[in-house]
Amino acid sequence: MLLIFNFVEKIIIFRRIFNIIDINEENVFDILSAASLFQLQPVIDACLLFLESSINIKNCIEIFNLSKLHN
Repeated sequence: MLLIFNFVEKIIIFRRIFNIIDINEENVFDILSAASLFQLQPVIDACLLFLESSINIKNCIEIFNLSKLHN
């Protein structure tokens, strides 16, 4: 039951962040870098979720290089 609660809680946080912050292909890397610098885990998670859902043949190398930079 706790696992389901944590999952639902994360979905609510992601939806709030996406409604507050306009994460798109043009700014996702900048937002992710700033969120990492300030250790804003919900924003980092939202950026990663966006990247996972938008990966394609054109941006996969850039995402790979970013993942190496941020571990």
